[in-house]
Amino acid sequence: MATGFKYKFREKLNGSEVEVSNYRWKTSLYSAIWSAAWAFGVIFLFSSLGRYGAVAFFGGIFCGLLALLGTRVIILSLVKRQLSQSATELRLQSSFLGVPLARRFRSSEVTSLGFGYPSHSRIGVLKLAIRDDSRRRDKWIILADHVTKEQIDEFLRDVEAHGFALPH
Repeated sequence: MATGFKYKFREKLNGSEVEVSNYRWKTSLYSAIWSAAWAFGVIFLFSSLGRYGAVAFFGGIFCGLLALLGTRVIILSLVKRQLSQSATELRLQSSFLGVPLARRFRSSEVTSLGFGYPSHSRIGVLKLAIRDDSRRRDKWIILADHVTKEQIDEFLRDVEAHGFALPH
């Protein structure tokens, strides 16, 4: 269950805004331990290059990739997203520890906002589907994961009550 899924609304002069956070502190802690352990493996193996040669080199590369994977999980578990809607566009701003990244979409490009399962996973997500003309399928942007359908249904009711006009 997603105990970290939270959202809040703000009214703006040119539209509405919703901030979605899905902090998973336990996942972040485990991922930090994971990354640190594999980083120590990298240090050990690269310092042993003289003794073990190519085995140490490729083992260090493998440990480094696993450490990076853990770092990516840390970042994804601490991202906050903010959706702002005006009459013609939807703005998505993601931030990790205060560092923002903003994207803009025309309202006509948004095909849905709602619950889904990515790929073959059985982990529920809050998805924003954007029309992608170069592919047959829409492009999904995951706003929150490890959520239930009931949580998303409640979120969508609140979104509509606050003036967001997004298909779902």
